[in-house]
Amino acid sequence: MLKKYNQYSLFIIIIFALILLLITVLINLPFFLFSQKINQKLQAETAKQQTAATAGQGIDSTEFKILVNKIAAYENQFSAVGTELNLIVTLENIAKTANVTQKLTFNQTKKNTNERLITVPANIELEGNYTGIMNYLMALKTLKPRISAQSVELELAEETALLKAKLAVETYWLK
Repeated sequence: MLKKYNQYSLFIIIIFALILLLITVLINLPFFLFSQKINQKLQAETAKQQTAATAGQGIDSTEFKILVNKIAAYENQFSAVGTELNLIVTLENIAKTANVTQKLTFNQTKKNTNERLITVPANIELEGNYTGIMNYLMALKTLKPRISAQSVELELAEETALLKAKLAVETYWLK
């Protein structure tokens, strides 16, 4: 009987891990593809502007203005440095709504992703039932591109029969 219980628990954890991996990929893929698309357009526009500049023309391209407006609108989705408390409050509200306990740990090491963006690694530890953790992760998806999951570890707390999830995430901030 104990062997069947352990096999069943292992099976549930594996299924849950696969679902979390799929969710992580689905969360990050559109952001990555959109960023690549903008980068390609900007590179093409840069080459076009360099050619125009050597021919004596100025930066007056409609395409360039459209891209600049798109980038400005996209940057508004990120939080400014100094508003970290708003993200913490949002995560706490998500945890409360999902009925899971949460522990947040932000790393003090900030990475400059580019001239406009800072990446701050963080760890999120969750404890709750399967439904609660899934609800938390689905709500976390709505925070993209401000936060993205890098890895997920799951374990079953045998003493409480609750799932424990450890997420390594990166948060993104405008300078």
